[in-house]
Amino acid sequence: MTDLWNEYRGSPTDLLCIELYDHCLAPASNDTAIA
Repeated sequence: MTDLWNEYRGSPTDLLCIELYDHCLAPASNDTAIA
């Protein structure tokens, strides 16, 4: 998942998608969220 993270780190819109993905599909990874 680190590769995807680094890939989307530049675009705020993509970051939103990542946050939604992390919240919906990986709620347990909330600690590693960018906040």
